[in-house]
Amino acid sequence: MQAKAFARTLVRRAHLRRLAVGQKNWSELDGTTLGFDFAVAEECGRYDECGDYVASYGRRVLVIEYRRADFRRACARWGPRLGIVLRDRALSPRGVRAWC
Repeated sequence: MQAKAFARTLVRRAHLRRLAVGQKNWSELDGTTLGFDFAVAEECGRYDECGDYVASYGRRVLVIEYRRADFRRACARWGPRLGIVLRDRALSPRGVRAWC
């Protein structure tokens, strides 16, 4: 309960400054009820959670996958609707970076 109250406060303050606010992970939460504008979903292809984010945010979901097999699976299912990127876990400047 405290996490949701804190999130509402952060969203409200960001919106007052005309900033968009993104929910990161936590697929069970419909963050739009707290005011989040978009979602960043790590490994939702791996854990079959992308649909949960789409149900709340529609196309406003950025998916990050770290394994090629999960990236291919997410691209096959969600690529036409969502931004999906394959990255290395360290997010290094010269690391893996591919979009579908």
